[in-house]
Amino acid sequence: AQDGDKQAAGNTFSQLLKEAPADAPWRALVEQQLAGLDAPAPAPATAPGPDREQIAAAAQMTASERQTMIRNMVDGLAERLTEDGQDLDGWLRLINARMVLGEQDKAVLALKSAREHFKQDEAALSRIANAATKLGLN
Repeated sequence: AQDGDKQAAGNTFSQLLKEAPADAPWRALVEQQLAGLDAPAPAPATAPGPDREQIAAAAQMTASERQTMIRNMVDGLAERLTEDGQDLDGWLRLINARMVLGEQDKAVLALKSAREHFKQDEAALSRIANAATKLGLN
């Protein structure tokens, strides 16, 4: 991208997203870079995100407007999980997004909520613990 080869950068970013775990702490940053290239990001099967039109619109925004849009999306996810907390992947995305946004206190609250929602599910608790460890939230 720095050399002006948006196509190659887009391909590289797209491949990174395709191979990345849904809870990768750097996913949002790569998606932002991809949006800045005016290239559509692939939608991971396990992690819903913006569609092509939204990505194109985001590319036309200022950095401040993009940040506001991202925060609104994250807050919307948090609200949805408050209403229906049985979406483990959603909790993992929320915890990760809060950390990427520098909102560690909110990430810790989301982590506690996720653990509470899945307190009877050992497999889910294991995934939550793994994500917490990767993010340094133990």
